[in-house]
Amino acid sequence: MLPWTAGYWDTIWASPMAVVWKDADVPALIRMARLQDKAMRNEASAAELSEIRQLEDRFGLSPLARRRLQWEITQEEERVERQEAQVRRLRAV
Repeated sequence: MLPWTAGYWDTIWASPMAVVWKDADVPALIRMARLQDKAMRNEASAAELSEIRQLEDRFGLSPLARRRLQWEITQEEERVERQEAQVRRLRAV
């Protein structure tokens, strides 16, 4: 597993969306992380890239997906999430 993938896993679980995920969602989240790892290695097929996008939508990992799911994230949550992402990026460099 790439270090990027571990960071991605930490990021999605620290996101405000994670509070609505259930234990039953974990296998699909693991599949998404594995596909993301494969994509970061430039080894993913077009079908696998499509699967990543579908899983991201299912779990509310884009603004459009959150809107479709009718999830609202407060501005404070967004600010904290951006700050935490910036700290992770600084640590990764």
